Parts: sequence; structure tokens; C-alpha cells
Amino acid sequence: MTQSQHVPRLQTAIPETSPRIGVPPTMAEMTQHAGCVNCASLDDMAAHFGGYELLDSGTWSWSYVRTPQARYLCLRAILATLDATAAGGTHTVKLDVSISDGTNTVASSDAMIPYGFKNEVHNSPTNVLGGRFDGVHVVGYVDLDALDDTLTGSEWIVSVAVTIAGSGAALVFQGWEAPCFAVDDNVTGRGVLLGNYARDVEIADTPLGTEELITADEYGVTAQRTLVSIAWRQQVADTAETPNATGTSYGALALLDEGGSAGTFATRSRTLPEPTTGDVPIRFRVLYRFSGGAATETGNVRIASGAAGSPWATSALSYTTSWTWSAWVTAAHRSGVADALALAAQVSAGGPTLWVAAVHVMEACAP
Repeated sequence: MTQSQHVPRLQTAIPETSPRIGVPPTMAEMTQHAGCVNCASLDDMAAHFGGYELLDSGTWSWSYVRTPQARYLCLRAILATLDATAAGGTHTVKLDVSISDGTNTVASSDAMIPYGFKNEVHNSPTNVLGGRFDGVHVVGYVDLDALDDTLTGSEWIVSVAVTIAGSGAALVFQGWEAPCFAVDDNVTGRGVLLGNYARDVEIADTPLGTEELITADEYGVTAQRTLVSIAWRQQVADTAETPNATGTSYGALALLDEGGSAGTFATRSRTLPEPTTGDVPIRFRVLYRFSGGAATETGNVRIASGAAGSPWATSALSYTTSWTWSAWVTAAHRSGVADALALAAQVSAGGPTLWVAAVHVMEACAP
């Protein structure tokens, strides 16, 4: 393991002073190239998720696909008391985080879950946004390499069970892959140091030299970036809290509508088009369940974008009263420009309500 300093986004002149590879490239152009690789691989990690206004006790779950070169997942919650006139001391938020691959689960009692998220109770301050401080910030880091020893694959579910007392609330709950300031020399793709670059010095064209930059480029392309990953409370009592649909033809989900039409998520993908269409391949899945109706009924959720072939829908979602992740659905995003992703849903017959508690949209580009 090599520990070395990295200044985000190269805000100072070549801060890296000790090479992470044995023989760094030595041309000025390669210096710039290495800087770009570090910005892409270290400063702007691919995966993230979040939710806001966790106001009631319940569970939120996010789909998370680990980026191969990511080392740490940062978790952050901002807690506060919404009633600024309430007396202190009785308003709390308890955060209980678990991470699962669908079969194996790492519970909050495990050492891999950071303090602050281990089913612990936090006092929420009475001052809220606009006061002297904006709340209590609870921050912790998950070591993804350690987690990978217990969980399989790279597609995981991060869940938080929230228990609210008094007027406490979690204003924000976020997760994102942290920049790889700690670099493991045995893991490709975690950045390269700029080193002692000079003109007229031989470039070692081996895995220790320019080939390391090429490999890092490949990781930058294959790091599938998250476009949307958001969650709502898993409940089926309040139609004004969790997106839902009851119509037998496609229409906007409640809470995700704009003037009766399907609301949109503003997104921007990288310029990595599929050769035949010119659009960027993406994929999406949703966390859903039903209530009411008959067990023979089904539902569908579809996503629309500005790319050719839009919209794309799930296969018929089987009736279930347990929260279930749908299979991934292949779709497309406009290449390198802003797009608007709209969700719509339908049920097969009148009677049931289809609830959606999370949505995950990410790139699905070929290496």
C-alpha cells in the first residue's frame, strides 16, 4: 500500500511527488494525460445515491453498483429538528445501515459498517437551515475491499432503517464513492502519480510505464457512471409520500408528475456513443411492490429519454407484497449532452396500486 497526497482536480501545480508506478512516463504530454486520468479516476467517482427529507420512521434502500477501482464508499446524513421552537433533548434520529448482495448481508453490527450508522441514536439540534448551523453531520466510510470479501459480485443494496423520535428528521442521506487518496499498488486503475516527468527521458513501454496509463484509460471508460439513484420510504399507506400508479395505461407516477405529465430527471451522460445509434447505452431498475387487487395482476415501469428507440419498459412485474428489485432494463441516453429521463407506470387491471420506492439509472457502455 502506498499512501500519497492528491489535490482534487489538480488545483495546484503537479502536487503528486512520489510515483505510484515503478517507472512513470516522462513526456510533458503524458504529464497532462496522467493529470486527466487522476481527475477522472480519483476526483469524480462513478457511483452515488441519495435521498432527502427522511421525516418518518421507516426503511430506504438504494441500488449501488461498485466501480472496480473504487476503494471507499462515503456515507453522510444531515440530521436536524424541523420544529425550531421545540425543546431540545427529546428529538432524535437512529440510523441502522446494512449492505446486501441479495443473498449475503452485512448488518450494522458488523465492523465494516462505520460508527454513526450502527443502529445508533443521534440527538437532533433545534436549529435548522438558516440558523447558526444546518444540523448534525454524520459521516462514515465503508472499505469496499473489505466488504467484497463478504459480498459477491458488484451489484449491492445499501439500506438504512430510520427511527424518528419527536421532531427529529434526516434532511439528507447520501452515499458516494470517495476519491482514491489511498492507493493499492496491486490494484489497477486507482490513479497514477505524475512523478518526475522530463523531456528526453526514455519512456518505459512496459506495464510500469505508458501501458499503465492505457490501462487507467480503460478503467475510466469501463467505470459505469450513475445518472440517477434515488429512494423513497418503503410504505404503502400514504400516496403522497412514495411514488405510485393505479392506471391501466402508462401515466405519470404520483409524486413524479409535472402538471399531469411524467416528471423528468435532468441528466448528462459522457460522450461514449454506441456505434450504430450514436446514443449512450444505459440500464435501469426499480424497487417495487403492490398493494390491493388480485395476485394475478402485473405492472410495468418504463423510462423515456431523448435517445432513439425511447421508451423502454420492464417486463411484466409480478404481483408481490414484498419490496423487490426488478431486473435491469436496457435503454439509451443522448450522447454527451443533457437529457430528460421520464418515468411512467401502469398496472394490468384496475384494483392494485404499484409502488416504486427506488430508481437506479446508470451507464452501460462497452469497454
